[in-house]
Amino acid sequence: FRDLPPVPRHVDHRGLPSVARKVDPRKKSAHEAAREAVRAAQIENYRGDAALMVHIHVTHHGGTTFCRTVGHALGDNRNTPGSACTYTERGRRIDPWSTRRETKSNVRRLRKKFHMISWEYQDYPVRNVPLASTDWESPQIVSIVIMRDPMARMLTDSSYLRQTFGHG
Repeated sequence: FRDLPPVPRHVDHRGLPSVARKVDPRKKSAHEAAREAVRAAQIENYRGDAALMVHIHVTHHGGTTFCRTVGHALGDNRNTPGSACTYTERGRRIDPWSTRRETKSNVRRLRKKFHMISWEYQDYPVRNVPLASTDWESPQIVSIVIMRDPMARMLTDSSYLRQTFGHG
């Protein structure tokens, strides 16, 4: 044992030399600071009627309730699309756009009519529009995703599940 090097003073849970350095939890990395600035700009623009709230609607996770309560509370019923905030008054579904380049023009067009919309991805990959097709860093978008407890979600009745798998 005399030939072994001395044990370092700081070792991790595996007994390996610790390379951790003291980090001030109040200090943010440059990436965290930039991301926080984007979020602040998005919220400020939404409050100033310059950004669109886009809700990613996961079926049976509370999105319809969110649309009816929060969506309508922030504006009158004309400021949110009908039927869970996914359809216009003409019955056309508001689908995610195909490329990131479309974000700015689509937000500008939709914001004239609505302060909030919802997108459902239940028939993905039929439409084949991934989440990455939207510029989520745009200062003109505020994104919302509501997640329900997984067990409660599994026990929720779903006509889609019933039709697809014979139960639900």
